[in-house]
Amino acid sequence: MKTILVPTDFSKCATKAMHYALKYAAKNEYNVILAHSVTPAETVNNNVYNAFYESSYVELKREMLDELTEAVRKKYKMKGDRLRSIVQISYPISSICDIAERENVDMIIMGSQGASGLKGILIGSTASGVIERTSIPVLILPPNVKYTAVDKVTLATDFTKKLNSKSSKLFDELCMQLVGPIDIVHVYDKKAEKPTVAQKKAFVDLVSNHPYEFHIIHDKNIPNAINLFAESSKADVLVMISHKHNLFSKMMFSTNTKQVAKEIKCPLLVLHSK
Repeated sequence: MKTILVPTDFSKCATKAMHYALKYAAKNEYNVILAHSVTPAETVNNNVYNAFYESSYVELKREMLDELTEAVRKKYKMKGDRLRSIVQISYPISSICDIAERENVDMIIMGSQGASGLKGILIGSTASGVIERTSIPVLILPPNVKYTAVDKVTLATDFTKKLNSKSSKLFDELCMQLVGPIDIVHVYDKKAEKPTVAQKKAFVDLVSNHPYEFHIIHDKNIPNAINLFAESSKADVLVMISHKHNLFSKMMFSTNTKQVAKEIKCPLLVLHSK
């Protein structure tokens, strides 16, 4: 069965993301893993490493996560291995990516704010770091989002030709739930630019099994244009595609995604190209 990884720091935003993930899992038949990272700095007592303190502290965090896991297990009626929890000593980005790879998960769902409650703090650090290091789809949830059925999807494209296997399967799963066409939007930061015939033809292969409508926007502020389009089209999910082919495309994607994620009002799904 497919699996969702849900990192949690026990914050309000992380808890909301967890409930969103559990509802998505129930509807789409996923297992769920709840994961908490204990940073090495947390296990130091008064600037002195103490093995007993570390063991006690990690055990406390494990008990907290076990208690949370059992509470939501009852609420969502998830038996056995359909819901598991993992506590790992590591920094959040490394821990999330390590668990995701080791457990062979199909998607990571996480909130857009950390325990600090500072707007955009998770996007600027943990979430963006996870996106850049993993090849697994990542769904980022704004603080006040509520789970709803996915009826409308906006795909912000740069004419990526192919997705990796997990991203392709998730994209197809998402599109199968739609009641209308996918809204595909491409933003040019210069006037008069338009896609070539070859770009359009190559991109059609990505969405060939799903009806779509194509939209071209000219705006120097690309993240703002994407957000405004997603909001005006009442998208339930905004989809963007990450590239790891070269440093330039990685930097461009990371910058735009961070800006989009800071303002987005609907869930942001980051897929990965081959």
